[in-house]
Amino acid sequence: MNKAHYLKTWFMFFQQVVDGKKTFEFRKNDRNFQLDDILCLQEWDYKEQVYTGREVKVVVTFMLNEFPGMVKGYVVLGIKSLEERCFLSKLMGMEIECEHASEQAFGESEKQYWNGYLSAVHEAIGFIEGKIFDEGLGEDEDDESD
Repeated sequence: MNKAHYLKTWFMFFQQVVDGKKTFEFRKNDRNFQLDDILCLQEWDYKEQVYTGREVKVVVTFMLNEFPGMVKGYVVLGIKSLEERCFLSKLMGMEIECEHASEQAFGESEKQYWNGYLSAVHEAIGFIEGKIFDEGLGEDEDDESD
């Protein structure tokens, strides 16, 4: 079962995570991080010593620790937006614990948004597949012109 970790993230790095440009975290491994853990990164203004109120949820997709040259007790965590991970996994029909993760990390309005989005995508895919098969473009035909 994945755990949720609430972590301070300095404001100068926070937007880069939100924009998908910063796809890793370098952290002291004092929380026993694991693959598929959820990180609730909370924007922190270190100059004012306050949280800004902004938060982004990501999932740990990769871990690098105890590697030559790394400081003992620290870990590099590969991260991906939780919404993106769940969306892509559901779209590809993969079984991951998105429902559990979203219950832990999403508010009710976020869950409704993503459920609606997924429904619309599935409808669009169904419509496209229906059009292709209705027009005979999706059927395999034996090619007899050898």
